[in-house]
Amino acid sequence: MLGLVEPHESSSVTTFSDFAVAYSDTENPDVVLSDQLGPISWWPVVPVNNFEKTDDQGWPSGKEEDSVGEIRRSILDGNYRWFMTFEGEGYWIAVPDGLDPMTDFYVTVDGFRANGPVDTGFGLVFRYADSENYYDFQVNDNFEYSIGITRNGDRKMIVGWSPSEALATETYNWLTVVGRGDQFFFFINDRFVYDLEDKNFPAGQVGVFAGLDYAAKNVNIYFRNFEIRTP
Repeated sequence: MLGLVEPHESSSVTTFSDFAVAYSDTENPDVVLSDQLGPISWWPVVPVNNFEKTDDQGWPSGKEEDSVGEIRRSILDGNYRWFMTFEGEGYWIAVPDGLDPMTDFYVTVDGFRANGPVDTGFGLVFRYADSENYYDFQVNDNFEYSIGITRNGDRKMIVGWSPSEALATETYNWLTVVGRGDQFFFFINDRFVYDLEDKNFPAGQVGVFAGLDYAAKNVNIYFRNFEIRTP
């Protein structure tokens, strides 16, 4: 049973039976993911290819063309490499094969913009049902993050592009989402950045995401160290 603790005037604590996030009312709260997970860190790892296997097992690979443009995906040297050409606004998603829908989850990945516009978004999808129903958590190299929802194909921003000092540029950023029922917690490079309550999608899969709002060529995003944990 989830239970919330009322916030204090200068700080707040969100508490579950086996998980708590405490943070102060500052723009960049100094909360470390590894210090807060508690028993969640003991949840078993879901067996999926974390991009260490070089045979593309379990992930979309090869060349694909659609109305968004063209993407070529492969796994090499521990990275899931995406080489993209955007014909206009659009995005691509990859979800590993064979995942059952999950309600409570921990998902994490490192993402890196190897080439392309600095405002290219990349990150995680979660509670994914299909290409028209899911949440996304993105960052870019403008030191910004966003949280979105796509429902019946209609995409809306829950949190518009917002600055975060937790982000690094021209290197990998470690992104994490923890979901417990209708509560979600978002971390960048081991730092808490946002928490959210939303009841639209009670369960779904998780995966990775990249997108851009305009046409561009030679957009390259790398992902590594993908991991899922569930109770």
